[in-house]
Amino acid sequence: MLVKQWRDEKILIVTWVFLRALTILFSVLAAHLAAKPLLSIWTRWDTIYYSRIVVAGYSPDNGTTNFHPLFPYLAKPLWFFGVDSVIGLILVSSIATLLVCLFLRRLTLIDQDSPQALRSSLLLLFWPISYVLFIPYSESVWLACAVLSLIYARTERWKSAAVAAALATLARQQGLFLVVPLGWELWRTANYDFKTALSKWRDWLSLGLIPFSYLSWILYRTVSLGDVKPNFSSVQNIISSALLSSASHQVVKDHRFTWPWEATYLAIKRAMTLSFVNPWLDLVFGFLFLVLVGIAWKPMRTSYRLYVVVIIIVSFSFHTGMLATGGAYLSLPRHLLLAFPVFIGLSTRIRGVMTWVFMILGFCGFTFFLFGYFWVRLVP
Repeated sequence: MLVKQWRDEKILIVTWVFLRALTILFSVLAAHLAAKPLLSIWTRWDTIYYSRIVVAGYSPDNGTTNFHPLFPYLAKPLWFFGVDSVIGLILVSSIATLLVCLFLRRLTLIDQDSPQALRSSLLLLFWPISYVLFIPYSESVWLACAVLSLIYARTERWKSAAVAAALATLARQQGLFLVVPLGWELWRTANYDFKTALSKWRDWLSLGLIPFSYLSWILYRTVSLGDVKPNFSSVQNIISSALLSSASHQVVKDHRFTWPWEATYLAIKRAMTLSFVNPWLDLVFGFLFLVLVGIAWKPMRTSYRLYVVVIIIVSFSFHTGMLATGGAYLSLPRHLLLAFPVFIGLSTRIRGVMTWVFMILGFCGFTFFLFGYFWVRLVP
């Protein structure tokens, strides 16, 4: 058993090393072709803001308060020891990605056998959008915390599950939605009985740490940075001014939450008026992910299904405007990547030759997006 476990983990480590080396090689090639410094190739979009936070902390005037603190603060100690901020962010995301692979295998192993557990991590790694796990973005840290949270929940260590989910919330606001699978698993351990559930009040109380961490982040932005200026004129304004950050419009000028079907219609309408491909990539890979959900749906646990549905609804409801700078579903596939239990369900449905087909096609997409990010500043 231990030999097989080490063999599977070794496969994941070797795969991670290969993909990590590939991203570095592509960045060197892109920098050479563009005749630019190597680190400038990595410093794209959100990385610019994370780098600012590592070097100078938060400011309400430069868009940094739109980004949660865990990811850049993990890189900050490296910067204190003289490591460039971007290199520090790359190192943090690299380590977190390896942990995601190992943790997801362990989570899958609770319900499935070893080959399926290995496949779940490989399918995640070779999903084309997973290239974001190898660039200086917060998804890798978020996923590491989120998967660990579900491992603790499945083994009924509720306080540890709540701490891990709270850390995920400090990496990205979607950590709040981990309350759904954790709450359902706790309800399940009470045999869906209200009286038994009440006897577990300490465990329920521990889940309050998740929204508390988010409120603490809002309080910090309010007191220390003066960033929160609540606008109660509409639900949209409350979300933008308080729950998110007033600086969010400095990053994406026009965004709001609306009904998923309305946001989809606007995204298609916007894509048809633009000459560049990025809006169509958002739409195509967003809807391809829905296909994966359909394939993975039946084998998934109820708690996983509930969580996936929440992530899908929120992601498809986020409309990023009709401005000329981008599409109306900016980064939709990246947001959907947080619905990671889909890959656990897929591991029971995609087997044998189909696994290799998925990985080969996924690798082609992975390299396409990666080179697009480095070479033409493709928005993740």
